[in-house]
Amino acid sequence: MVVTPQQTTESTCSDRCLEFKECVQCQQYQTGQLKGSDCASNCTKFVPIPVEEIIVLVNFLYYLLMRKNNEVLCAYYDEDECRFAYAYYFDEENKIQVRAQQERECPAKVYVPGIVLGVIAAVVLIGMAVLLLWKLLTTIHDRREFARFEKEKLKAKWETGENPIYRQATSTFKKSNLCRKWLLVRLINMYLDCNSKYLQ
Repeated sequence: MVVTPQQTTESTCSDRCLEFKECVQCQQYQTGQLKGSDCASNCTKFVPIPVEEIIVLVNFLYYLLMRKNNEVLCAYYDEDECRFAYAYYFDEENKIQVRAQQERECPAKVYVPGIVLGVIAAVVLIGMAVLLLWKLLTTIHDRREFARFEKEKLKAKWETGENPIYRQATSTFKKSNLCRKWLLVRLINMYLDCNSKYLQ
Protein backbone atom coordinates (compact mmCIF):
# COMPACT_ATOMS: atom_id res chain seq x y z
CA MET A 1 0.00 0.00 0.00
CA VAL A 2 1.37 3.41 -0.95
CA VAL A 3 0.82 6.08 1.66
CA THR A 4 -0.65 9.24 0.20
CA PRO A 5 0.20 12.70 1.61
CA GLN A 6 -3.17 12.73 3.40
CA GLN A 7 -2.40 9.42 5.12
CA THR A 8 1.10 10.37 6.29
CA THR A 9 -0.19 12.14 9.40
CA GLU A 10 -2.03 8.97 10.44
CA SER A 11 0.84 6.61 9.69
CA THR A 12 3.83 8.60 10.99
CA CYS A 13 2.80 8.01 14.60
CA SER A 14 3.34 4.29 14.23
CA ASP A 15 6.20 4.58 11.72
CA ARG A 16 9.59 5.13 13.23
CA CYS A 17 11.55 6.41 10.21
CA LEU A 18 12.65 9.56 11.98
CA GLU A 19 13.63 7.65 15.12
CA PHE A 20 15.98 5.34 13.19
CA LYS A 21 17.37 8.03 10.88
CA GLU A 22 20.35 9.11 13.04
CA CYS A 23 21.37 5.52 13.78
CA VAL A 24 21.21 4.53 10.12
CA GLN A 25 23.29 7.58 9.21
CA CYS A 26 26.03 6.97 11.74
CA GLN A 27 26.16 3.16 11.42
CA GLN A 28 25.87 2.83 7.66
CA TYR A 29 27.33 6.09 6.28
CA GLN A 30 29.33 7.56 9.21
CA THR A 31 27.46 10.86 8.83
CA GLY A 32 24.89 12.75 10.83
CA GLN A 33 24.91 14.14 14.37
CA LEU A 34 25.96 10.95 16.17
CA LYS A 35 29.70 10.34 15.96
CA GLY A 36 32.01 7.67 17.35
CA SER A 37 31.08 6.55 20.88
CA ASP A 38 27.74 8.43 20.75
CA CYS A 39 26.73 6.24 17.82
CA ALA A 40 27.76 3.03 19.61
CA SER A 41 25.96 3.92 22.85
CA ASN A 42 22.73 5.31 21.32
CA CYS A 43 22.25 2.81 18.51
CA THR A 44 22.05 -0.63 20.10
CA LYS A 45 18.65 -1.80 18.86
CA PHE A 46 19.78 -2.78 15.37
CA VAL A 47 22.65 -2.94 12.91
CA PRO A 48 21.63 -2.03 9.35
CA ILE A 49 21.96 -4.72 6.72
CA PRO A 50 23.49 -3.10 3.61
CA VAL A 51 21.62 -3.72 0.36
CA GLU A 52 22.34 -2.50 -3.16
CA GLU A 53 19.16 -0.47 -3.68
CA ILE A 54 15.93 0.36 -1.93
CA ILE A 55 13.13 1.74 -4.07
CA VAL A 56 11.41 4.56 -2.28
CA LEU A 57 9.05 7.21 -3.58
CA VAL A 58 10.30 10.61 -2.42
CA ASN A 59 7.71 13.34 -1.82
CA PHE A 60 8.98 16.96 -1.83
CA LEU A 61 12.56 15.88 -1.07
CA TYR A 62 11.57 14.49 2.29
CA TYR A 63 9.99 11.06 2.33
CA LEU A 64 6.99 9.11 1.24
CA LEU A 65 6.25 5.96 3.14
CA MET A 66 5.51 2.69 1.42
CA ARG A 67 4.41 -0.48 3.13
CA LYS A 68 5.08 -3.93 1.76
CA ASN A 69 4.79 -7.03 3.97
CA ASN A 70 4.81 -4.82 7.07
CA GLU A 71 8.08 -3.24 5.88
CA VAL A 72 8.27 0.53 6.09
CA LEU A 73 10.44 2.24 3.51
CA CYS A 74 12.05 5.57 4.42
CA ALA A 75 14.10 8.12 2.47
CA TYR A 76 15.88 11.26 3.60
CA TYR A 77 18.37 13.83 2.41
CA ASP A 78 21.34 14.52 4.67
CA GLU A 79 23.41 17.68 5.22
CA ASP A 80 25.45 16.91 2.09
CA GLU A 81 22.21 16.82 0.05
CA CYS A 82 22.75 13.11 -0.51
CA ARG A 83 19.71 10.85 -0.56
CA PHE A 84 19.75 7.69 1.51
CA ALA A 85 17.02 5.13 1.94
CA TYR A 86 16.31 2.33 4.38
CA ALA A 87 13.50 0.00 5.27
CA TYR A 88 12.58 -1.43 8.65
CA TYR A 89 10.31 -4.19 9.84
CA PHE A 90 9.75 -6.33 12.91
CA ASP A 91 10.64 -10.01 12.65
CA GLU A 92 8.86 -12.99 14.30
CA GLU A 93 10.60 -12.28 17.62
CA ASN A 94 9.44 -8.65 17.39
CA LYS A 95 13.02 -7.46 16.92
CA ILE A 96 13.67 -4.48 14.65
CA GLN A 97 15.39 -5.31 11.37
CA VAL A 98 16.75 -2.52 9.15
CA ARG A 99 17.88 -2.79 5.55
CA ALA A 100 19.87 0.27 4.47
CA GLN A 101 20.96 1.36 1.03
CA GLN A 102 24.66 0.55 0.72
CA GLU A 103 25.73 3.90 -0.76
CA ARG A 104 24.13 7.33 -0.55
CA GLU A 105 23.00 8.94 -3.80
CA CYS A 106 24.89 12.22 -3.92
CA PRO A 107 24.69 14.84 -6.68
CA ALA A 108 27.74 14.97 -8.88
CA LYS A 109 30.29 17.43 -7.56
CA VAL A 110 31.04 20.27 -9.91
CA TYR A 111 34.73 20.85 -10.56
CA VAL A 112 34.72 24.64 -10.96
CA PRO A 113 38.36 25.12 -12.09
CA GLY A 114 37.80 22.53 -14.80
CA ILE A 115 34.70 24.32 -16.03
CA VAL A 116 36.48 27.70 -16.01
CA LEU A 117 39.49 26.29 -17.87
CA GLY A 118 37.19 24.54 -20.32
CA VAL A 119 35.30 27.76 -21.06
CA ILE A 120 38.56 29.70 -21.50
CA ALA A 121 39.97 27.01 -23.80
CA ALA A 122 36.74 26.96 -25.81
CA VAL A 123 36.78 30.77 -26.22
CA VAL A 124 40.45 30.71 -27.29
CA LEU A 125 39.87 27.87 -29.77
CA ILE A 126 36.79 29.55 -31.24
CA GLY A 127 38.72 32.83 -31.53
CA MET A 128 41.62 31.10 -33.28
CA ALA A 129 39.22 29.33 -35.63
CA VAL A 130 37.54 32.65 -36.50
CA LEU A 131 40.94 34.30 -37.11
CA LEU A 132 42.08 31.43 -39.33
CA LEU A 133 38.84 31.59 -41.29
CA TRP A 134 39.21 35.37 -41.71
CA LYS A 135 42.84 34.93 -42.85
CA LEU A 136 41.79 32.27 -45.35
CA LEU A 137 39.02 34.44 -46.78
CA THR A 138 41.25 37.52 -47.09
CA THR A 139 43.99 35.44 -48.77
CA ILE A 140 41.51 34.07 -51.30
CA HIS A 141 40.13 37.58 -51.93
CA ASP A 142 43.63 39.06 -52.34
CA ARG A 143 44.66 36.34 -54.80
CA ARG A 144 41.57 36.95 -56.90
CA GLU A 145 42.22 40.70 -56.92
CA PHE A 146 45.88 40.16 -57.85
CA ALA A 147 44.91 37.80 -60.69
CA ARG A 148 42.40 40.36 -61.96
CA PHE A 149 45.10 43.07 -61.81
CA GLU A 150 47.58 40.90 -63.73
CA LYS A 151 44.94 40.18 -66.38
CA GLU A 152 44.18 43.88 -66.82
CA LYS A 153 47.90 44.66 -66.99
CA LEU A 154 48.34 42.21 -69.86
CA LYS A 155 45.43 43.77 -71.73
CA ALA A 156 46.97 47.26 -71.53
CA LYS A 157 47.90 48.91 -74.86
CA TRP A 158 50.95 50.80 -73.69
CA GLU A 159 54.43 49.50 -73.15
CA THR A 160 55.24 47.93 -69.83
CA GLY A 161 56.51 50.45 -67.34
CA GLU A 162 55.12 53.54 -69.07
CA ASN A 163 52.10 55.53 -68.10
CA PRO A 164 50.17 56.89 -71.10
CA ILE A 165 48.88 59.86 -69.14
CA TYR A 166 52.28 61.10 -67.96
CA ARG A 167 54.28 63.34 -70.34
CA GLN A 168 57.86 64.26 -69.60
CA ALA A 169 58.77 67.93 -69.38
CA THR A 170 61.70 67.56 -71.78
CA SER A 171 61.56 66.25 -75.31
CA THR A 172 64.31 64.73 -77.39
CA PHE A 173 64.48 65.27 -81.07
CA LYS A 174 66.54 63.16 -83.43
CA LYS A 175 67.93 64.48 -86.62
CA SER A 176 66.58 62.72 -89.58
CA ASN A 177 68.71 61.15 -92.29
CA LEU A 178 67.48 63.83 -94.68
CA CYS A 179 69.29 66.45 -92.68
CA ARG A 180 72.47 64.39 -92.76
CA LYS A 181 72.20 63.93 -96.48
CA TRP A 182 71.70 67.64 -97.00
CA LEU A 183 74.71 68.40 -94.84
CA LEU A 184 76.82 65.87 -96.71
CA VAL A 185 75.78 67.29 -100.09
CA ARG A 186 76.57 70.80 -98.85
CA LEU A 187 80.03 69.77 -97.67
CA ILE A 188 80.78 68.04 -100.94
CA ASN A 189 79.70 71.12 -102.87
CA MET A 190 81.87 73.33 -100.72
CA TYR A 191 84.78 71.01 -101.24
CA LEU A 192 84.29 71.00 -104.94
CA ASP A 193 83.99 74.78 -105.01
CA CYS A 194 87.21 75.14 -103.12
CA ASN A 195 89.08 72.70 -105.30
CA SER A 196 87.85 74.26 -108.46
CA LYS A 197 89.32 77.62 -107.37
CA TYR A 198 92.68 76.05 -106.73
CA LEU A 199 92.62 74.22 -110.02
CA GLN A 200 92.09 77.40 -112.05
